[in-house]
Amino acid sequence: MFDYDSDNESSESDSVIILLNEDISESESESESDEEQEPEVHHRHRDNNNNDDDEIYQEDSAHLYSEKIDGCYYIGLAKRLYCNNLLMVNSVSPTVFFRYPFQQVRSYLVKYSSLRVETPKIHIMKLCITDDEIFTVVLKTHWLRLIQRHWKKVYSEKKRFMSCRCNVRNLHTRELCGKFPVGLRNLPGLGGMLECYK
Repeated sequence: MFDYDSDNESSESDSVIILLNEDISESESESESDEEQEPEVHHRHRDNNNNDDDEIYQEDSAHLYSEKIDGCYYIGLAKRLYCNNLLMVNSVSPTVFFRYPFQQVRSYLVKYSSLRVETPKIHIMKLCITDDEIFTVVLKTHWLRLIQRHWKKVYSEKKRFMSCRCNVRNLHTRELCGKFPVGLRNLPGLGGMLECYK
């Protein structure tokens, strides 16, 4: 398709140099068409995500390479192995976790993890280092979900108690006796909320 004459060779090689050269001068970049600049913008956007991960890495590298302490809590990713143990794959410091968006932190944890995690979920983990120097973890976010579920039930029960206490008959009983009726005296609270898990 191309005729490689001596006259056309210089013009074609110049265009190739412009396309392949990353250090484009201002005059050359102004002469490029809009179609050539669109992929460049998309490429910059894709690199921006990688730069964000690298920025988190630069900020959190001290935590990443620090020696992990047995019995401490970490925020990060875990992976279940065939022997039903959960291994700590990667962790992030709390300051970085709260400084960056959740999706960005998860992307960083996946990119810099020691093992591939199919469905990455960020957990609060308690580290247990075995005698073999294996970093196993106990997930604490599971317990947080249980507490949230039970607190929802307790809170709805508490709201029901308060609405029953506002009943005119119950208020009249309190005025006469100094106490609410027997079923409305003790409000449900945090104490004993997780009693079913003993």
